[in-house]
Amino acid sequence: MIQAIIYDKVANTQTGQMNGEVRVVGYHYPLLGIEPNKKGEWPALEMIVEDTHRDVKTLVLSYSDGSQQIIPDRGVEKIIKLA
Repeated sequence: MIQAIIYDKVANTQTGQMNGEVRVVGYHYPLLGIEPNKKGEWPALEMIVEDTHRDVKTLVLSYSDGSQQIIPDRGVEKIIKLA
């Protein structure tokens, strides 16, 4: 199972620079359109799974509030084991 990923939200293909976003299973992250709960906590990332959608490889990130985030599997660094 994938424990963490590093991906680029907006790839800057002209300069070749990467502004990496990190997502680690078990940590809380703000999501677009999702409000924090009554304790003020954002949803926790529960699982990262590889999938294929319309013949395109994607990653599905599932959060504790039932929401999912789907990102294309291009230029994503996958971390299987955390030290």
